[in-house]
Amino acid sequence: MLSPIKQIQLWFASLTAYEKRSLQLAIVLTIVTRLIFVIAALTHHPVALEVDTYRYLAIANEPGFARWFDLNDPAGYPILLKLTGTTLTSYAGILILQALLSTATIVLLFIAGREILGQKWNRLMVILAALSLLSMFFSSQLMTETSFCFFFVLATVILLKSAGLEKHKLLLFIGGLSLSFATLVRPSSVVTIVILVPLLLYYVYARKISFANATSFILGLLLLVSLYATGLKIKYNYFGISVKGPTTLSIYYGIPIMQSAGYSDHFIDSTIGALPTSEQYLDHNRADHIDGDTFAHKHNALFLQLLKEHPIDVLRVHFLGIAQMLTWPPAGLFQLSKHFGALPSDAPLQEMDFQTIFGSLVRLKLGRVYETLNERLALAPLFVQFIWIVATLFWIVLFPFAIFGLVLMTVDTFMKRLPFQYALFLGVILSYIFLIPHVAAGARFRMPIEPFLILCAVYTLQWLYQFSLRLESK
Repeated sequence: MLSPIKQIQLWFASLTAYEKRSLQLAIVLTIVTRLIFVIAALTHHPVALEVDTYRYLAIANEPGFARWFDLNDPAGYPILLKLTGTTLTSYAGILILQALLSTATIVLLFIAGREILGQKWNRLMVILAALSLLSMFFSSQLMTETSFCFFFVLATVILLKSAGLEKHKLLLFIGGLSLSFATLVRPSSVVTIVILVPLLLYYVYARKISFANATSFILGLLLLVSLYATGLKIKYNYFGISVKGPTTLSIYYGIPIMQSAGYSDHFIDSTIGALPTSEQYLDHNRADHIDGDTFAHKHNALFLQLLKEHPIDVLRVHFLGIAQMLTWPPAGLFQLSKHFGALPSDAPLQEMDFQTIFGSLVRLKLGRVYETLNERLALAPLFVQFIWIVATLFWIVLFPFAIFGLVLMTVDTFMKRLPFQYALFLGVILSYIFLIPHVAAGARFRMPIEPFLILCAVYTLQWLYQFSLRLESK
């Protein structure tokens, strides 16, 4: 059996000269742009912008393994922080790793694009992905987005390329393992697992995928997830990856749902204040101590009550959250200003509060959203405003093509103009868009699927070009 390095060399040798130049250009662009942001981060120290970052670092730097089974923050990202020796004062290792993972994601996207795009269109696609401000910015932050994106894309591309091929069982197992690890980085991909397993079993039944191939992927998929869930069950009496799901539904969904339903701020505050806190399952000496299962049940119960009493408001908030995630500007003005040293690194965080913005949108207070945007623009220097405006306009132009391409790809898959593996590909993307809560998320929740959305956008451009040629030939 050939070594992985030899296989990569043979694969690269199989590319045309044009494809080699396209891939080399995309890799150079990605490395250079990510390193610019990494160097800026190391120079101006604008990291640890999220509260989650401190918790991840606390887990990573805790002696022993007692904290690795954490009910709120899974071990995936702390493992990467530990491997790179990252602390609050020494974080070059993780930023360099993330720059490399971002580059590897572009290579994976190039591989996926070869299946459905012509060589020139594939070059355009990877260049657009390499120039994504969203990817540049988050590759230089102590946050989970870049690593989650890589493992999520890796699993999806392996499925796309290998699901229907024999003698790819080990690769499919690695793909499943990749999605399993991605889930330990960001638990939201549990939803993708729930969608993929029955899809794979259906295609086994339809004799499109061998039982061995499906089993290989599913075993990898469930391995880390089930082991981690078992550890949490032993430690906290909660079988799952994290209680972030229940708290997202009760708080981040619950607040805008109650705002949409017309409840007063006092009622909302008292309702959220009555929910159990993390201290209640962490401190066994508290009189009101509860286990993880009870904690999750009480948070889920609030959401289920709101769903029963206000289903229209739940749907409204859910789809507004999807729209916000898909269309939000790729990076914050305040964060970019700090990143390039235009504001001091210890400046208080004045970034757009997504919960406040989302509440304004839910209550149709568009004037407040406009005022907040103006406030942020006034804080940013001209060159940051320029970067932000160009990147935002870039996404505004690309987004409609991405959505049309997603619809077009869905139609082509059902009409069998694309191989059946694209049903799995679409299952990954559509489950992430429609089934994962995105309230108060902003653009960073778009990052795992943005490479695929760019692929869909260029798929549209290619289709429009071919359509225009057919019209001219008539």
